[in-house]
Amino acid sequence: MRIGSDKDTAVILGISTVRLKARISAGAPVPPFMKVPGSKFRRWDLDGVEEWMATFTVGVIMAPDHEAPIMPTTKKRGRGRPRKTAQKIV
Repeated sequence: MRIGSDKDTAVILGISTVRLKARISAGAPVPPFMKVPGSKFRRWDLDGVEEWMATFTVGVIMAPDHEAPIMPTTKKRGRGRPRKTAQKIV
């Protein structure tokens, strides 16, 4: 069992410590943590954090006739407020 701080956990999760604290405050899913009696700091089981991360899977959609994955394409937006001509709904 490796014990770590918020900073160590944020590095494993790939987010900043500010984002980690915001997720905790918002009630978003985070790995389980410990509060040591008499201390104001959270402690994390770093092995447990890595196991928690492993429960999530990321998939890539592959086209049946192609070797490369299908990447979503987005249209680049212009800067600033759109003009009336650009706001027309077709």
